[in-house]
Amino acid sequence: MATDSSRSASFLGPEIMALGLLWLGFTLLGALQTQARDPAPKLIPAPPLDRVPLQPDFKDDQFQGKWYVVGVAGNAFKKEEQGQFTMYTTTYELKEDHSYNVTSILLRDQNCDHWIRTFIPSSQPGQFNLGDIKRYFGVQSYIVRVADTDYNQFAIVFFRKVYKNQEYFKTTLYRRNSSASRNPWASPMIISSSRSLLINASMKSERAVPSVSLPPSPSCQPLPRALPQLPQPARTPVREPRDPSRSTAHQLLPRPPYCWSPSFPAK
Repeated sequence: MATDSSRSASFLGPEIMALGLLWLGFTLLGALQTQARDPAPKLIPAPPLDRVPLQPDFKDDQFQGKWYVVGVAGNAFKKEEQGQFTMYTTTYELKEDHSYNVTSILLRDQNCDHWIRTFIPSSQPGQFNLGDIKRYFGVQSYIVRVADTDYNQFAIVFFRKVYKNQEYFKTTLYRRNSSASRNPWASPMIISSSRSLLINASMKSERAVPSVSLPPSPSCQPLPRALPQLPQPARTPVREPRDPSRSTAHQLLPRPPYCWSPSFPAK
């Protein structure tokens, strides 16, 4: 009988096994049962952080660089949104204080949008907090947790955000290259991570966390670090009288960068 079972399992193939394991893992990550008779169910509660895997011996220097976001799963996504979003890039630039400058470049409405933010390391290697969080209106907390990565091919990163007293979470699949299958969650590279999700996320849920695969999109170019300075003709500055009743202080404040709003929780 054991031989027959092993033969049957071998017919499934690594991609199908990986997909099944990962879907079950995300079902467990849904946490807390919801009321079955609720006609308008609320968002699936986020799992406690201690039940979310954390990459052992996280190496921030190896994790830095460009990643392609090829799949997302979270409590703010809907299955019918499949096809509305496209693949985008997120680049982690390591700083001397071991924080990251993180830049996401996304093609939306035929325009390339750039989002720049800072991830500050916490006491746990591989877990980060959003820097200068007061700049982001309505965001009360923002935690990033690297669940699993081999640094060279893939990474699975967990995000949890509290926005206007509402808790959102998502799991993002990164790849170092832009080639993605129709179902990136089925890649054999993430079998080990899906198993770790099964082991660590022990809370059960009646609802699976929706996932969205991101197809390739036309590439966007990163912003230049510095624009070339063209010579300007010399001219005498003209000083205008200052009106104390008008303040220009608001013009000096930088516009807060876009930060994973509920309308598009994929940043």
